[in-house]
Amino acid sequence: MLFNSHIFLLIFLPAVFTAFHLLPPRFRLALLLAASLVFYAWADLKPALFMVLSMIWVHVTTAWPAGLDRRARSALLVAFLTAVLFLFRFLDFTLGNVGAGEETRRAFSFFLDVAVPAGISFYTLQIIAYGIDVVLGRIERERSFVKFATFIAYFSQLIAGPIVRYRQVADQFAAIGETREIAFDFVGAFRLIAIGLVMKVFGTDVMALLAQQFELSPAASGTDALISVLAYSFCIYFDFFAYSTIAIGLGRLYGIELPVNFQTSYHALNPKDFWRRWHVTLSFWLRDYVYIALGGNRAYVRNILIVFVLCGLWHGAAWNFVV
Repeated sequence: MLFNSHIFLLIFLPAVFTAFHLLPPRFRLALLLAASLVFYAWADLKPALFMVLSMIWVHVTTAWPAGLDRRARSALLVAFLTAVLFLFRFLDFTLGNVGAGEETRRAFSFFLDVAVPAGISFYTLQIIAYGIDVVLGRIERERSFVKFATFIAYFSQLIAGPIVRYRQVADQFAAIGETREIAFDFVGAFRLIAIGLVMKVFGTDVMALLAQQFELSPAASGTDALISVLAYSFCIYFDFFAYSTIAIGLGRLYGIELPVNFQTSYHALNPKDFWRRWHVTLSFWLRDYVYIALGGNRAYVRNILIVFVLCGLWHGAAWNFVV
């Protein structure tokens, strides 16, 4: 289900918004969780099932006695989550590169027959961050599975981010379920949603049409090639900008303030500044859970290469993304 689809704008969003503000506070989180699962399972039930399994796995493993080895707990936690991500997103790419035959591919047809689930990379990194923070004692484990699952599955940030840390929104989720005294910014919310939809329809979609019209080919002229490159560049720019803006607006409808994830990246003056602006929460995640975990500046060249190889693969399962 897409933010700019008729089913979302005319049915899903009005229904969830109305029910949320009519229900007593104690039912609000359960409503958001149920709505988010419907939102994610709309295209296919398999990805939604594995998202729920991932949440259950982390909720259980983070409850194990603190006396157990932290590295072992972290490894078990991350292994299951990355395995699910690999099977749905990188299995086809891997089998193609090792020259796997039809028999091997049929053995993995359960995963290969599913289109890459939207948002699987976002929620996987979000769950990993939560699990590691709990295991390392940075945050308290959330005892309520409903509250934890709503944090992971919340539909506003599920498809295109931001990648939220639990400590950023824990108090907000607690307030939703405990009191009606929440300062809802409806005017600001609908303004952001409207701006995002305008960028999506008149920015992303128009640029996508141009990119298709002037698709690159060996016979393309220099002008056609330039238009194609520029159109594609602005297509992904407006697309991410639009979704990031809509996500913050949707969050405000329910009293949730999501972190800024996009800061006009094409205004950047150098590559370092660009990565501080483009997908801000992903850059912070890679810094905190990969770069620093590997030793940071003590092995700068190695660690920064690892970070950007992972960053490339995260954006797409293809060699051009690795490069």
